[in-house]
Amino acid sequence: MADSLPSLAFLGAGSMGGAILQGVVAGGIPVESIHATNRTAEKAAALAALGGVESIALAERPTGNADAASDARVVLIGVKPAMVEDLLAEIAPVLRPDAVVVSLAAGVTLARFAAVLGRASASSARCRTLRRPSGRA
Repeated sequence: MADSLPSLAFLGAGSMGGAILQGVVAGGIPVESIHATNRTAEKAAALAALGGVESIALAERPTGNADAASDARVVLIGVKPAMVEDLLAEIAPVLRPDAVVVSLAAGVTLARFAAVLGRASASSARCRTLRRPSGRA
């Protein structure tokens, strides 16, 4: 088991991203920093109640995704698939060179992530896609 986790950014911490975020916090492993973004202040407020989470409402802070991603070692992309490319284009200029980008978006290929992030290949973009097991809610 890890002694600590690197800085994390949950961009679009809705159903899936929010569940992962809650699991990280509940696990009790120290994390350098955790940033989470949501579109509305109401959704952001719910995540702000979690210990150690800086929750950002994009309606109030439009640069929140870029701000959160700029310091993160691991960036989880949890927006709807149709929104992924715009989000990646927004954060690409500020991503750390060693950042690991994790996709929670079904149907968006690693090659697409690499192309939008400006990386030479999907392997150099270090993207991973997490899928929910079929037949499970």
